[in-house]
Amino acid sequence: VVVASMPADLSRADARVPGDAYRATTFEGMSQVLNGHLLELSRDAFLPCADFQVPDLAALEARLAALAHPDIVRRYARDDGRSPGRTPDVSPAPGKEHETVVRDGLCHSVVRGLVHHLSEADR
Repeated sequence: VVVASMPADLSRADARVPGDAYRATTFEGMSQVLNGHLLELSRDAFLPCADFQVPDLAALEARLAALAHPDIVRRYARDDGRSPGRTPDVSPAPGKEHETVVRDGLCHSVVRGLVHHLSEADR
């Protein structure tokens, strides 16, 4: 069940530049900042990406896509990095490195869906 969007959800979706509390100057710093915000939502609900298997993340991504709020998603232009994107190819390929890259891409996609496509109430 998709909950009605609130003005704060739509305002967040309309903001093209994240607030200072959501920025960092390095990739590692950005990971720390965003992980900190996820833990504020629920310390018990989030696990490190490395704890997941690719099929589980693909299923979670599909579940979040089904819960995406149409009023919020509609606000993102196709070329906006927050818009619903194409799922990474999760087909098996040889090598642990490929699996890690696919897993990490799915983790980013799952977090994007959680943060940018759901209303606060649905989160």
